[in-house]
Amino acid sequence: YSSINVRQQEGDQNSVLNYYRRMIQCRKETLALIYGEYHCLNPDDQATYQYLRSWEGQDFYVLLNFSSDAVEIDKPTPSLSRIVINNYASLEGDDKTFILQPYQAVILSE
Repeated sequence: YSSINVRQQEGDQNSVLNYYRRMIQCRKETLALIYGEYHCLNPDDQATYQYLRSWEGQDFYVLLNFSSDAVEIDKPTPSLSRIVINNYASLEGDDKTFILQPYQAVILSE
C-alpha cells in the first residue's frame, strides 16, 4: 500500500486505476457494449477470448489474451481498426492478423 495506491496512480495515465476508469467510462458511453448482440468468435481457444458486440449498426470487436505469450489471431474483418481502448500502447498486426501481447485487452470498432 505504501507504493501502490490511489495517490500514486492518480497522476499516471497508464496506471491500472486510470485504465479501469477509462474502461468503465467506455462501457457507459457505448450502448453496443451493454445491449449489443453477442457473438463469440473463438469458443474453443484456451488462450484468447474474442467476441463481437453488434447493435444498431455498430460493431465492437473485443480481444483478450489470457496467456503469458504473444498470440497471433485473424481479423474477422479489415474494417475493425479503430482502437477504442487498449491496455498496451499499441496493437501490432497487419491487414489480416493482430498480434496480442501477453495479457493484452483491446476493444476495436469500425
